[in-house]
Amino acid sequence: MAINQNNQNILLLLVKDEFCEEYLRRLIGLAQEITFDWAANIIIAFPNYNEFEDSEAVISAKSEFEDSSFTDKITVLTYDPDFRDEV
Repeated sequence: MAINQNNQNILLLLVKDEFCEEYLRRLIGLAQEITFDWAANIIIAFPNYNEFEDSEAVISAKSEFEDSSFTDKITVLTYDPDFRDEV
């Protein structure tokens, strides 16, 4: 889904499957292919992503891409938070 907020284009990928580093790598590659510099931000949302537990996997997946200006635009989050995500 493409969103335009404050004159900035955002690519939002809502993922039905559970968080997995390999799947994230593939989604980052897909986002890179379809945005080609039009997106100011890219949000990839999983139902079970937990920043405390999964942030190292995100760093690892992003590090496999050479273009850090692209990977810096990526935010990974959950769209189904619970009380543990606030800790």
